[in-house]
Amino acid sequence: MATKMIKRALMAVDGLPDMRPNPGRMELAPNVYLATDWPLPPITIPTIFATPYGTDALEPLDAPNLVVWAEQEVSDTVIGAVDQELERKLELVDIALSMLPSWGTARRVITVELIQPDSQRQLQGLSTLHPWFARESWWPLHVDFHKLPAITSRLIDLTAPGWERNEFFVRGIRSFFRACQQDMVDDRYELFCRSIETVVQSEQGKGQDQFAEAILLQQGRLNPNKPHRNRAYERHYRRRNDVVHGHRFLEEKKDRRAIALMEGTARRFFQELLINEQFFETISKAQSRRLEAKRVKEQAKRLKQQEAKRDRAHQGAISPR
Repeated sequence: MATKMIKRALMAVDGLPDMRPNPGRMELAPNVYLATDWPLPPITIPTIFATPYGTDALEPLDAPNLVVWAEQEVSDTVIGAVDQELERKLELVDIALSMLPSWGTARRVITVELIQPDSQRQLQGLSTLHPWFARESWWPLHVDFHKLPAITSRLIDLTAPGWERNEFFVRGIRSFFRACQQDMVDDRYELFCRSIETVVQSEQGKGQDQFAEAILLQQGRLNPNKPHRNRAYERHYRRRNDVVHGHRFLEEKKDRRAIALMEGTARRFFQELLINEQFFETISKAQSRRLEAKRVKEQAKRLKQQEAKRDRAHQGAISPR
């Protein structure tokens, strides 16, 4: 008879602003939790696991700001089979966290452990993740933890099997998270702009207009009688294109304000996209048109290739030997 055990993946995070108000413990999604204290006492890290990383890399395990864990009951016949899914959920919580703070450097360590029926815990995996940075403000601000469950649940839905139908959302979200991981100001700025553009552009040649309109729509400031609002974000779009094509480069001191503004804009855009059902549906409809146009274009291309193939076969059949 198979023995039931608990497989748990746990992520320790430090470097974020003070957790005020303290969220305590909260459920982010089914079997996914967050707490500002350890769910269990820290597990001893055997030397064989710790050696490749070094003491500094494992510091989040010593005094984390918060801990996130995902767990699942397993039988001893399938242990190890759920590791990838549990760690995937932690990675999505990691992305969700990056959408909340306005300041901080997040360092994370993930441990995977097996909890036996007698509560004995066995460490089965350890990994450290590349830090990400939140720099939209010069000082720590309030972290809206009450938004985290909705963001996490939406991310899990978007990346579930069949995620290809949400490809533009997923790629935009990944661009946002990659921007948070960058230390070079050029890279951060370009990726924050790209993350929004990837989600909202539905027609070629309309990127600048749709970029500005989508941001203003999210902010509740879209007004055809006030075109100067559009032009402000259109300038961001053109600056980003200049960076991409090497026509100019950004400087930390000179361009800090523009970079911080674009980071904050992208952060609030994705919060709204993942939490506000009406805004999500508005963007989804535009992306549905984009996907349909892409499907029609690919179908027309296939038909043209088939016709060309038939023409070549016909020409070969009637040509003299």
